[in-house]
Amino acid sequence: MSLYTILTLLFISLISCNQIKTRQLIFVDSTKITEDSIKITEKKKVAGEDYFHLAEQFDENLYSQFCDTSLKGGFSILYSSDSVNQFLIYKKKDVIIDTIGLCLKGLPYRTLGFVVADFEKAFIFAQSYGSRNPTTVQLYEKEKAKNLINEGSALIAVDDIKQIMMFSENEFPKLNDSLTLYDIKRNIKKKYEFPHDIFGEPDICNRIRLKSITNKSFVLEYELNGRQKAKQKKYSR
Repeated sequence: MSLYTILTLLFISLISCNQIKTRQLIFVDSTKITEDSIKITEKKKVAGEDYFHLAEQFDENLYSQFCDTSLKGGFSILYSSDSVNQFLIYKKKDVIIDTIGLCLKGLPYRTLGFVVADFEKAFIFAQSYGSRNPTTVQLYEKEKAKNLINEGSALIAVDDIKQIMMFSENEFPKLNDSLTLYDIKRNIKKKYEFPHDIFGEPDICNRIRLKSITNKSFVLEYELNGRQKAKQKKYSR
């Protein structure tokens, strides 16, 4: 997502919000998120307030608490910031490999980025820009911090036990796009059709869940806006 888009989203939030909060996200899939709300500050804002002033409202110790992550194999992600921006530094022991997250200081840490799942040789890293936007996702190979999937992919679901992730290579998929099932452990990717009746309404990736998966098949559950009962579709692997 471009810096211009991030700034636009932030400006809208200044007008509509009376509080700033950060939340700890525990992923089951992109639509099932458990939130332990941690209040950082309560401060009434004036519409049009300079967004750089938001940096003064955030406690960096709390950001470090939520962002600092130890990964398997001696790797880690550490929070850092300067007067304007905040970063996520990716390291192996004491050696800095790369910067994998960057945004304006003061934006929620889920926009800066967070680890969804950690495996022996790779980890899933995501960035969220609000409930009505797709969650962008990367699958990083650990040694070189190389993203193994296309930039701009949107997260649909993760099964960290079976080391399976599902995503769309288009953040806003269209009828001719595919969803991708990636078996990370076996390094096998396969594309499938989206359920056709999910199109024509927004938030496509956010309305799909991975209901179940076996070695032979998987079941998607998806919601159609305005309908109480979710629908299901079974696929062969």
